[in-house]
Amino acid sequence: MSRKNINNHNDEVEDNDDSHKSKTKKYGDGVERKQNYIIEVAAEASGIHPDTVKTAFDTCWAVIQHELEVGNWVKMHGKGTFYLSKRGARIGRNPATGDEFEVPEREAMAFQTSPAYGKQLREIRAKRKRSMKQNGGKSSQN
Repeated sequence: MSRKNINNHNDEVEDNDDSHKSKTKKYGDGVERKQNYIIEVAAEASGIHPDTVKTAFDTCWAVIQHELEVGNWVKMHGKGTFYLSKRGARIGRNPATGDEFEVPEREAMAFQTSPAYGKQLREIRAKRKRSMKQNGGKSSQN
């Protein structure tokens, strides 16, 4: 079974595919990638049928979710850690009326990248940014 380096995957998006159009830039300047896209790329790169990849993806996600629900954290060596972040109670404000209300304490799922992966990601992004500057704003690889 041959494996393709998914880091060199061509990110070209067809004009009629609006799955990349993000309504907000909440997460930066990149394009929004949905679960189906990730499954398709993983299936292509691994040579495994997309239905099998989806089953494995869903199962891994369910296991991570269960571990967080019971109070554990999930460390993925070389990638990072899923954990529950505690958000303290605070006073919120309705922007339309100015009325204040209490927002209760809650937990939210969070992901902290590993130091090694964080460094690798920063290096890749810096290299890509330099490449875009040299090419006049057009990336030669996405």
